[in-house]
Amino acid sequence: MERALHPGLAKRSLGQIDPDSRELRSHTKDRMVELTAAGHGKREDPGGDRRIAIEIIDVYGNIATVVVRSPLYREYLHLVRTDDGWKIVNTLWHNT
Repeated sequence: MERALHPGLAKRSLGQIDPDSRELRSHTKDRMVELTAAGHGKREDPGGDRRIAIEIIDVYGNIATVVVRSPLYREYLHLVRTDDGWKIVNTLWHNT
């Protein structure tokens, strides 16, 4: 997780706790690394179905847009190419 995320990451979701809410919730890179280290994603195991489809929508120079589809969520990513490789800089996601 540490290597994949840009230091300026903004990971956002809308209405994840209450589907009628319009509250925009955000996480930083540090928080995502902390949650991953604590095994947070493992608690949401979809019963063995771990298929993840990744679709590269567009790449232009040093930026890209990607869609991630899984049994648990849909996520839209923006990536930037750095000296250390591609890094996720923005995400917007929603539970499926």
